[in-house]
Amino acid sequence: MDRELRPRERPKDRDQREAKSSRSDRPSRSRERPRERPSERPRERPEDRKQKGTAKSSETDRLGHANTSILPYRPAHGSPHSSSSERSSGSERSNPGRRIPGSDYTRPHSIADVTFLDAKDLTMAALPDINFIDNRAAQSSAVHSHLRFCARLVLWETFEHEVRKVFNDVFRNWDEDQSNILSVEMDQQSPNSIVNEHYLCGEELSTSGRYVQNVLHVMTAVGKESGFDLQFGDWYSSFDHKGKSSTPSNTAGGTGKGTEKAREKGKAKERERTQNKDDNEKEKVKVKEKRLIPDYALLAKEKAWLSHTQKEPIETFARALGEAKTPSKTVHDFSDWVESAARTGNDEKLRQLLGQVANYMWGFGFKYAFVTNYTDTIFLKWEGKGPKPTLYYSNVIYFNNVSIKEKARPNHLQVSVRESMLFLQHKVSSGDWKANVNCPLEAWVEELKKESESGDTTSLIPSLEKARGKPPQQGDSRGDQSKSSRGRGGRGERGERGEKKR
Repeated sequence: MDRELRPRERPKDRDQREAKSSRSDRPSRSRERPRERPSERPRERPEDRKQKGTAKSSETDRLGHANTSILPYRPAHGSPHSSSSERSSGSERSNPGRRIPGSDYTRPHSIADVTFLDAKDLTMAALPDINFIDNRAAQSSAVHSHLRFCARLVLWETFEHEVRKVFNDVFRNWDEDQSNILSVEMDQQSPNSIVNEHYLCGEELSTSGRYVQNVLHVMTAVGKESGFDLQFGDWYSSFDHKGKSSTPSNTAGGTGKGTEKAREKGKAKERERTQNKDDNEKEKVKVKEKRLIPDYALLAKEKAWLSHTQKEPIETFARALGEAKTPSKTVHDFSDWVESAARTGNDEKLRQLLGQVANYMWGFGFKYAFVTNYTDTIFLKWEGKGPKPTLYYSNVIYFNNVSIKEKARPNHLQVSVRESMLFLQHKVSSGDWKANVNCPLEAWVEELKKESESGDTTSLIPSLEKARGKPPQQGDSRGDQSKSSRGRGGRGERGERGEKKR
């Protein structure tokens, strides 16, 4: 009965069952691995767990995610980074390293001995030597030979002492242990270190850029660290370039016209004058106004008075200016010109150099300015009231000057270029930046008439008088100009000295 109820086995199922039983009877070829006791397992170190987790995350990153985390560095056996004992024994020593983003290569950390520099250290330091070859540089003079400073010119004998006094006041309570680190200096530098000068300069554009990087860029950071809310920049970044006044009552700085009533009166006169001019003469006035563009500006944030909106937004206004030349001793030997003026009284070369900068100082009402060719820097100060003002010029401050006080000569001070810039920042920050411009431009800068190729005479005086709010004189032939000089500030007129008509 039971046999009849049992399902009948198919031949196919019987063959599979017999084949399976025959395989299970065969001896096993693999040996069973003995099971480890818990006491016999090697203890895992914390650093091994950390490395295991980092390796796992790096494997995940290879699937498409960049991993920039710090990975352990293990020098390969026989590599130059492994020690002799490791090469002989084959062992590896873990060394911290940094993984290059987007790469599987991990380079070792090699921290060299460095010196930390704060604001005081940077101010006292010298500038790096510029990479300049004189005989390959531009040999044309950038001095505006048609402009000559004609007012009283005096050596600024107390300049170094005034600079050092400001330096001592700024860093009087300076705590070197608590000061912020602004830069580092490697004790052993490679010749190819980027702190060295590698860019080969031959023209004013490149030398001016190196001066910006090594002086103005650094001193902007130092000034902010010292509490001066100022920054250096080019003239186009200033609000003065738009011809606005910082306050309704400001009579100096930019091209401000004083009060709102005086400004509207000046606009009415300007409209009346321009009605009688044709389109060509209007274009000439625009060209001459664009020529009043110094190379550098020391900028301060102040409220800007906008008469058409009756608002006072915060803008950056220029409060001091600077001009750059090439460091070619053939055409711009500042040191020789200052030495000749101070020792022998022959100041003709210096007066021609300062003519362009003095023009800017008169046009914008600035008390302080500087002119540089990178290796030599001269600082200027406008003093005096009334029709006989005085322009003071400093001794040449060389690029390799370090702020020191010689023990042999206590009264002899040597100030650096950056320390001198700190003095300029301090004066502007304290509000001492306005000049008493009460003299006519002809009593400040003398224009040496120079005939252009078309026979026309170029002049900067009409545009400067316009900048000061003074209408041009009727019948003044200097305002008629059919061809403007190319470049900034008439810089196309180089190399030749104009003759003064007597």
